[in-house]
Amino acid sequence: MRHRVRRLSYVDRVVEQRARAHALAHGLTNSAVTEAALIKYLDGDGVDEALVVRRMDGVAQGVAQVRHDLNVLAVAFGEYAGYSFRSAPAARALCVEYVNAVRAPLCSNGIAA
Repeated sequence: MRHRVRRLSYVDRVVEQRARAHALAHGLTNSAVTEAALIKYLDGDGVDEALVVRRMDGVAQGVAQVRHDLNVLAVAFGEYAGYSFRSAPAARALCVEYVNAVRAPLCSNGIAA
């Protein structure tokens, strides 16, 4: 009794030529090469966790760099705004209060002012 099933499938001519060359080089039949390829493809659904972790680390480093750059820009802009407010002669007291109110939350979040 036969336990194998005949399978007809259409593939690109280049793929067929590569499969035949592989079969000839390794002393296999075309059916054996096709069966091995199908088994490898169907059993290969696992996730390469190391690859995912490396890519996520790269993304996390990029996000950390952007966060750092934004913090530096926020502090620099705050200093610029503070200087602008302090150098204006009108409403100087109001501006100093505003700058101190803006600077306090930045310092409490770990951003050096």
